[in-house]
Amino acid sequence: MPPRREQQLAQPVTASLTIEKPRFVEYYWLCLKYFGERLWTAKGSELVSAFVFAACVFIASLFFSDAGAAKAFEISVVALVGWLTCYAIAHIFRTPWLLHREKEEKTHWGFGLAGIAMLALIALEISGVAIWFYEAREPRLEVKSADPAAQNAEIAQLKEKIKSLANKPGGERKPSLASTARVEGAFFEPIQVLLDCSPIYLPITIPAGTTAHVIALNKQANAHARFFYNDIRAEGRAPKLWPDSLMQQEGAVKCSVLNHGNSNLTDLEVPLEIRYGGPSLPPITHSAYINPLDKGQTFSFYLVNTCPIETSVHTLLSGIAKVVGEDAPRKFNFERPQSYSSENFGLNPGKVSWTQMSCE
Repeated sequence: MPPRREQQLAQPVTASLTIEKPRFVEYYWLCLKYFGERLWTAKGSELVSAFVFAACVFIASLFFSDAGAAKAFEISVVALVGWLTCYAIAHIFRTPWLLHREKEEKTHWGFGLAGIAMLALIALEISGVAIWFYEAREPRLEVKSADPAAQNAEIAQLKEKIKSLANKPGGERKPSLASTARVEGAFFEPIQVLLDCSPIYLPITIPAGTTAHVIALNKQANAHARFFYNDIRAEGRAPKLWPDSLMQQEGAVKCSVLNHGNSNLTDLEVPLEIRYGGPSLPPITHSAYINPLDKGQTFSFYLVNTCPIETSVHTLLSGIAKVVGEDAPRKFNFERPQSYSSENFGLNPGKVSWTQMSCE
């Protein structure tokens, strides 16, 4: 055999066979269509029938006036969606394998949209579960803002709380006898004052040109029956933080007093029982004096412990005020918001005596 012929036979034989492979976007679109189609084929009819069954049970429960029908239906739907999500997550990893294992068939583009919707649902489910676990593990501490700039928003919230109190079952709320004066068979307007006290953390942000009314809890400074206000004013055009960094993150109590009645008030007294040195010691009653408090207005004050001893604050149920146009003051009962959780507030020993007065 000639050498030229041997060289030709020794060369490898290459076939000119071209295999068409889908491009990047086409490949994943094909995966999405397979994903949606397999989910519908495996679990679609089963889930639809289960949903229809849950809807029928919900309608029957409504027919029999079951108060928990809506909640039961909601739990059923969430359970079905959760089961579908678990199945879909497992099927995500099977889709590429099935695509290469089985013969490619023409799949409707609608299954691709179904696959995209299922991936979005999986992302939402995982995010919801993660948020639920985070909120379940982290303690929630609700501390109201000590910023007087939010006073208008607080007034609106307090008014909403008042409306919710008035709309309680049992009809319209009637004024108490303690807040209603009767003279010759005629009743005056009731005194309607909402007292909302809550724990806060320092510092207080005082907007420019406004004043924060601070009460220093010091037994020597509060020798009289009425509290003395330390007015902290933000002069100039810039807001002011009070107190300085030495007292920041200390606990305090903020009380907001809202007159939501139809009468202007004067000489309003908010009595508070203070125990200096611990809960076992006898209380001393002081009053926060507010004059005037017109209808629709809110007056806020802050209670700050300035002595190195434990101090507790107890809010009382009733106060005293005088209605403009009347001769004598009246005793009345404070209204409390529905979220009012406690009437007692404990304050840790103060670190800085900013009143320049001895605590002995």
